[in-house]
Amino acid sequence: MRPIRLTLNGFTGIASGRSKSSLTIDLDACVPAEAQLVAIFGPNGSGKTTIIDNLHPYRLMPSRANQPVPSAFSYYDHLVGGEGGKELVWEHQGVRYLSSLRFRSTAKTKKQEAFLFVYEADGSTQPWCDQATGLKSDGKAENYDRCIEAVVGKPEVFFAAQFSAQGRTPIAAMTATEVKKLLADMLGMDRIAALAGKASEVAKLLKPRLSSVQDQAMRTRQSVPDVRVLQGSLDQALANLEGIEACMNQTAAEITQVTVDRAALTSSMERQISIRSQHEAVDEQILMATSTGASQIAAIVAKQKQGADAKLVALQEAKNAVQVALNLKQQLQQRCEQLDQLVSRSDQIGRARKAMDQLIQDRAKRLCLIEDSSKDLSRIDEVRRLVESLSASLAKLTSDGAHLKAALELAQSTAMLLREVPCGGTAMAGRCKLLAQANEAAVRLPQQEMKLQKARDHYRIQNTNCKGSTNELVSLQEKEAVVKVAQRELNDIEAKIAECRETLALRETIESAQKELPGVRAELTKASQSHLLAQETVRRRQEEIVAGQQADEAELSKAQHQVEQGLLRLRTFKQSLPKLLEASTGEQLDQLLQAAKRRHEEQAGRAEEVRRRIASIKASMESAAQLTTIAVEHEDRAQKIAMEMSRWTLLSKALGTDGVIAMSIDDAGPMIASFANSLLEDCYGGRFVLAIQTQTETAAGMQKEAFNVMVEDTTRGENKSLDLMSGGEKVWINECLVRAIALYMASICDIRYETIFSDEADGALDPERKRQYMAMKRAVLQRGGYSREYLITQTPELLSLCDGVIDVTTL
Repeated sequence: MRPIRLTLNGFTGIASGRSKSSLTIDLDACVPAEAQLVAIFGPNGSGKTTIIDNLHPYRLMPSRANQPVPSAFSYYDHLVGGEGGKELVWEHQGVRYLSSLRFRSTAKTKKQEAFLFVYEADGSTQPWCDQATGLKSDGKAENYDRCIEAVVGKPEVFFAAQFSAQGRTPIAAMTATEVKKLLADMLGMDRIAALAGKASEVAKLLKPRLSSVQDQAMRTRQSVPDVRVLQGSLDQALANLEGIEACMNQTAAEITQVTVDRAALTSSMERQISIRSQHEAVDEQILMATSTGASQIAAIVAKQKQGADAKLVALQEAKNAVQVALNLKQQLQQRCEQLDQLVSRSDQIGRARKAMDQLIQDRAKRLCLIEDSSKDLSRIDEVRRLVESLSASLAKLTSDGAHLKAALELAQSTAMLLREVPCGGTAMAGRCKLLAQANEAAVRLPQQEMKLQKARDHYRIQNTNCKGSTNELVSLQEKEAVVKVAQRELNDIEAKIAECRETLALRETIESAQKELPGVRAELTKASQSHLLAQETVRRRQEEIVAGQQADEAELSKAQHQVEQGLLRLRTFKQSLPKLLEASTGEQLDQLLQAAKRRHEEQAGRAEEVRRRIASIKASMESAAQLTTIAVEHEDRAQKIAMEMSRWTLLSKALGTDGVIAMSIDDAGPMIASFANSLLEDCYGGRFVLAIQTQTETAAGMQKEAFNVMVEDTTRGENKSLDLMSGGEKVWINECLVRAIALYMASICDIRYETIFSDEADGALDPERKRQYMAMKRAVLQRGGYSREYLITQTPELLSLCDGVIDVTTL
């Protein structure tokens, strides 16, 4: 970036320094083309800083801004009447631009227009536009800032490395976070940071998807029925179907037999009485067997219901026990965590106890010092008044002595006239006034000499007293300063003692926690075991219920089967008896046939119902297999999503501030230090060598991010932080560090800057260092490939070292 022509309208610095409302500087016209170091010269308040603060296209004045960003600065505070403008013609990488800023304010509103124009080959201008992104300069301040950043980079980087403004924060005074953000901006790490942000966003988007798939897998697992229960039900249903089909076969045989009997009804009418009695006996046995079977089945059902209810109650009690054990376990876990936190502070008790003993000793020392000095300090006001009184008395004695000495010298000179007056010893001696004055002076001379001697003696005594009192006052003032320091230290010690007491007050609590912690952990272990046992009990109860249901169904089926077999045997026996040949036998046979058919239909319906239940159970088993497959698919999908999310998270960290960015910044430190040491070696000799530490070790042995500039003084054999250097040493080392950053940017960045700026950065340097400072500037221009530096200096001898001078008083 190279400024060509600057026009300022309505700026306070120009109005107050030059009494002008408008100022135009054609840099190509007033500075030789081959000039490298160009000084902007003029008296204080003449507008030099206002000019150099506007020799760049950014929408701010760096020496007036709290931070080097447009949002931290307002032009309206530096305009006369709130209206003005700035036009800067500048060139960057072979393209000429025009920055036009206009400001206008009223009592209610403030309006600002900012345009960036590009000069065409024919000299016309067009608003700047980026075809790739669609960004265009349309007069809006925010768009203008984005356009400038797209052309010449971020303002934080420019004003840290290329523009050394007044009042800027030195690099060494920045925090590690601020310096590393600056280096990240310099290295163009914002693109990598954006990729890290995108990777983090992908991981965030995958997280709810992972939760959804995991929830689906869990719900699917929970919806899968117990295959063992289904298999037991299927086996029971198959056994029931087998029994029903056997009954159906018997009923079909009975139908066949009744049909045969109906055909043979008329063939045999003898032996009917004996046959009837046999039939009646068998019918009575069938009725009794039916009643007895129903009672047995009812008893079994009642017993099974009672047992099932007892098992359900036991299951609920087991579940309640699980909840109670879980609550106890959670309470003990919380208590254990609280006790662990207290016990972890036990080391603080020991340190506080040791610190307390030392602090008490230090407090006793400070109290003894204050108490010992209090008696002497009680006289300080008295001694101060005495010194003031003696000083005033000495001043008066000095004045009186000067008057007495002058009077004595006058009397001596007058008395000397007795030897020089020509009329002495003649008749005219009685009438000579000069001779009379000489005689009178000669008479007063011994008395005046005596007064002067007394005054001198008195002065010596008073002077001796004053020196003694002054020495005593100095001694008391030194004691007073020591006492004040001791009092401040005593206040600090009291505050630390209070902190130690607060820490020691926790000793009993921590000791109690240490005693209680093993018991709580043992109880937690027991509670965990109890919880597991309770869960196992619930599982056993559930298995017992399932097994009980299967056993009950088997028992009930067996009892029903036994009853049906007994009835079947009686009916078979009855069927084996000869048929009764009564008049109504035909009707009875018809009724028996119809009843057998109805029974056969009922048995067929029951068989169909059992078959449907078997089909349903098989469908449920198939559904369970399908749900299991779906659950496995969901779990596999969740695992894949989790692996994908972990890879995106790892990528975010790798591209983030603790990954590639941190490594790049760490790599930049030695390069910047190398550039700075080269400048120090070439321009200031090899006395100082600096090193940049981007990481430091904590007390726990861990590495943490930092930015410390350590300076080795080879002459004195010292190695200390830049903050501890003297004012002048700190200035030139910091300037070398800033210019080293500029050289580092010139070596790695795509954006090439042709011009650098500095505003009165040499104020704290001695004359020799100022000349070396100018040599450093030329070295920076040569190594960084810069064509020019504009600088402001108040040192006249440095103007002769510049290639060009812009005198603002002539503008």
